[in-house]
Amino acid sequence: FSVKFQSLLMNSVLLIDQLINTMSSSSSANNNNNDAKKKNESKIHTPSGDDKPKRVLSIQSTVVFGVCGNKSAMFPLQLHEFDVSPMNTVQFSNHTAYPKWTGTISTGKEIDELVDGLQSNNLFTFPYLITGYMGGIDCLSHLNKLITTLKSNIENEQDSNKTNKLFYACDPVMGDNGKLYAQSFKPFIDVYKNEIIKHADLLTPNQTEASFLLNNLEIKSLNDAYNACCKFHQEYNIRYIVITSIDIPSEKDKIYVVFSDKLQPKKYGYLKIDKIKGYWVGTGDLTTALLFSWINKNPDDLTIAVQNTVATVTSIINRTKEYESKELMLIGKKSMNDILEPSNLPKASIVNI
Repeated sequence: FSVKFQSLLMNSVLLIDQLINTMSSSSSANNNNNDAKKKNESKIHTPSGDDKPKRVLSIQSTVVFGVCGNKSAMFPLQLHEFDVSPMNTVQFSNHTAYPKWTGTISTGKEIDELVDGLQSNNLFTFPYLITGYMGGIDCLSHLNKLITTLKSNIENEQDSNKTNKLFYACDPVMGDNGKLYAQSFKPFIDVYKNEIIKHADLLTPNQTEASFLLNNLEIKSLNDAYNACCKFHQEYNIRYIVITSIDIPSEKDKIYVVFSDKLQPKKYGYLKIDKIKGYWVGTGDLTTALLFSWINKNPDDLTIAVQNTVATVTSIINRTKEYESKELMLIGKKSMNDILEPSNLPKASIVNI
């Protein structure tokens, strides 16, 4: 019995010794793995240059229910790889095409407070800016200071991967169909003319807004529209002009889109498209966001930017109408494809002067 016991005891000691050696080897391997993991973590790629999200500040309206303002612009901008920071000029329950709405309009002081918070943390350095519906004159009157501060911050940034220049797209939302949306928009005209649009790289007025900004210039033909583009180029030094909808009296079932790039003088382009019966809020906001996105992909081809934009907006409106929706059917795979890979591009005509 004692011999057997001694034999079992020795075997147990050997097993324990093997177990300790195994645990020691495992611990050593784990330590090696952890060291390797730390080394790999230190080598993890951090975004730089073109890999960084393109940060855009989007200043326009928002609604709880519906698709307009920032809720119309953000989805296409994000699909086009922009990191969108919304600053809301109004927050309404729903858009104003409904019989009733509730909510608040941002004041200039509230906009200033948001900017101050960003400034204090060195975050007010957006290289891209979009503005749309401004809500009230108090809000709009603080926009010039905001743009000037942002431009200064961008120009003074020390980053070799950046162009140190703000790209600003301005949709001067004021009116349509020959009149202002309301008399409260009348003071907007002078503020846009004297303070705002001079900063813009892309201006996207409709026919009515373009006329108001150019001292009630008559725009009733393609030649009138070209003259309007020239005035914006010459008087305000704006590179890209897209007059997003023009009604010509002799062609009541058509809409024209007229566009011009200041760096390609003595010519302009236009699209002639069929009118779609109906009214949907948010199409202008969507249009500006898409033009902005396509221009930033290819700055020297305004024609394809306009064609892509109109093709997308047309597809989304047609789908919205098909489903008898009061709100733009912007979210979903079909709309995503329309935004990223528009098809059935409308014909663009280029006129040499």
